[in-house]
Amino acid sequence: MEKRILGKTGLEVGILGLGGANHNRVSPEELMYIIDRAEEVGANCLDLYWNCEELIAKTLQGRRDKFVLMSKIEISPGQVDNLPEEKRDATVQIEESLRRLSTDYIDVCQLHYVTGDTAFDNLRVPEGTIDKMLKAQKEGKVRFLGITSHHPTVLARAIKTGYFATLMVPFNVVRRQFGQDASLGLFELAQRLNVGVVIMKPIAYGRMYSNIPRALQFIWAHPVTVAIPGATSLAQWNLDISAAQQFSAMTAEERKRCRDEAWLLQSNYCTGCGYCLPCPAEMNLPELMRMERYTEVFGLTEWLSEERVGKLFVDMSRCENCGICEERCPKDLPIRESLKNCLNILQKRR
Repeated sequence: MEKRILGKTGLEVGILGLGGANHNRVSPEELMYIIDRAEEVGANCLDLYWNCEELIAKTLQGRRDKFVLMSKIEISPGQVDNLPEEKRDATVQIEESLRRLSTDYIDVCQLHYVTGDTAFDNLRVPEGTIDKMLKAQKEGKVRFLGITSHHPTVLARAIKTGYFATLMVPFNVVRRQFGQDASLGLFELAQRLNVGVVIMKPIAYGRMYSNIPRALQFIWAHPVTVAIPGATSLAQWNLDISAAQQFSAMTAEERKRCRDEAWLLQSNYCTGCGYCLPCPAEMNLPELMRMERYTEVFGLTEWLSEERVGKLFVDMSRCENCGICEERCPKDLPIRESLKNCLNILQKRR
């Protein structure tokens, strides 16, 4: 498996890591198999949550140094509320992680789920959370600091402070096309600042089950360090590993192609040329066709934002006896048939 350097940590990690959300959803025996396989292939980056650290510690006995452990400091209300009052302090959380992991150091301690600029500013107050993380770093309990957020703009501001060696952000085919796109500026900035880029939600909460290899290879074709899908079974983990090994064997030209829509969508698809417009029923045909293809290829049925759903509609009552769009289409696509599928997709989403 290809290895990449995790930013200014200087640590070498496989392009595939193991996400932490599912560690406590598998049996201890299955988790041991998954970690054994991870060590075997060099998928050495382990994402952790406080509620799974003891489970992971049992699988790492005698091989702690084989893995890069990335723990988290919980600071958002939804997460902190799960902790007893006396355990919400950053220093206490770090000590608790060290105890649960049966280790004397954490490779990357991440400030987890920073929701906005105000939240970040609150963490920077004197003797606040970031100061406590920096103190732990000076004491050797934490080697490097990281930060996670769903908001690329927050992360861009945060890594400019110089505190953080890594960032973690959601990125996948759907987010690239229809959501906040971390590749628009954040990846380039991270490269310039030598900050490692860890990708969470690489298969959109598991929704891209129809084509996991393409979903992952699309991500690795971007300037990121490691993608960390979760795994609920060894069989699922082996699929991810196979995708990483296939990508590792690709030429530069083949990797570049992994970012192209034609490669992602595999077959004859709407290029968005707009020749089908205007539609007499005022439907946004190119956007609907594109939605249908992404849904079909990647198995997605609920990925549209409410804002997007509100803008898209299908009106078949004015469509059946029309066909103007199909006459105009240079690729002779069966647009009306696709619109029926689109109607089903939108109805499921709503």
